[in-house]
Amino acid sequence: MRFIHVSDVRLGLNPDSEKKWGRQRAKELKTTFKRVVDKVSEEGCDLLLISGSLFSHQPVSAELAEVNRMLAALPGTEVVIIAGRSDMLRRNAPVRSFCFAPNVHYVSEPGLTELKFPALNTTVYAASRTETGAESVTKLSEEYRNRFAGKENAAIRILLAPECGSGCGAALSDGSLKELLSAFSYTAIGGTERRELIPERAVCAGTVEPVSMGEPGEHGIYLGDLSPASGRMIGFSFLPIAAASYIPLLINVTEDTDTASLMKLLAGEMDKRGRNNVYRLRLSGKRRPETEFSAQLLEDTYRIEEFVDETEPQYDFSALFAEHPQDMIGFYISRLMKQDEEMSEIGKKAMYYGIHALLKTAGGK
Repeated sequence: MRFIHVSDVRLGLNPDSEKKWGRQRAKELKTTFKRVVDKVSEEGCDLLLISGSLFSHQPVSAELAEVNRMLAALPGTEVVIIAGRSDMLRRNAPVRSFCFAPNVHYVSEPGLTELKFPALNTTVYAASRTETGAESVTKLSEEYRNRFAGKENAAIRILLAPECGSGCGAALSDGSLKELLSAFSYTAIGGTERRELIPERAVCAGTVEPVSMGEPGEHGIYLGDLSPASGRMIGFSFLPIAAASYIPLLINVTEDTDTASLMKLLAGEMDKRGRNNVYRLRLSGKRRPETEFSAQLLEDTYRIEEFVDETEPQYDFSALFAEHPQDMIGFYISRLMKQDEEMSEIGKKAMYYGIHALLKTAGGK
């Protein structure tokens, strides 16, 4: 039995909405989900597991209908969806009354739900997050033991949970979580953090498409093969599928770096890493005093979420002091030169800005 596990798609979210590329990023979230659906078809998957936050908000009927059409086009695939943190089940949520395609199973009631798929020799035990919160994986596995253990007849048993829960780390360290989850062939967990709690057995899938610098690294889906006879995992892999990554980028400039050469340098870096990615650009090094880098120009040309200019003007302080021995410029230079070793980087930067401002006021360069 082949399955794909995906989490936290967050359809409808508009990351970087204030940026020029904001709308495009919103479209990319939808496009990434379309790629997930295409991958399910391409791999001939029997089961698609969506472990929470398919939407970034409470979906309305029109949004549910659009997703339903996409998933109904996978007649050979059973789809199980649970609500997560961003689209948690509310009392009057439209999803509770929406009529899904026969192969689409949205868990719209509180508590652990049992979904049987005899043709796959598989049973999925799933729970959505509600307004009262999400039960931890530990509690859900205990609920399984109390309600279903010993009564099931499927070789493959899967637990689908919206998030791990705060006690997961402790339960894993003392071995109790591993013991609890031993009843399942696979535990598919939602939440924004991507990690394998128990290799090939319990996985936090993380976000399929990142939306900020707080979600670094590769993002994608998990593809697994379970034996319908024994319920054991016989194949498992992570497939990167995200349209973009959020990448911190440091560029060191010199006195020879001007705006044109910086743009050329950035073009090379973006070509290597991917122009579709979003960057936090930080400039460091020494530049000519008269050189200023335009944040607006850079953001209009590339996907730069944040621009930090930490460059320092390379002044000839000896020559400047000779020109301004008795005025405020000379005072700033004298203090900077005396305290160069003791002064913090912030202090030095303040001094540089002070000198730069005084030179502009005085009509200097």
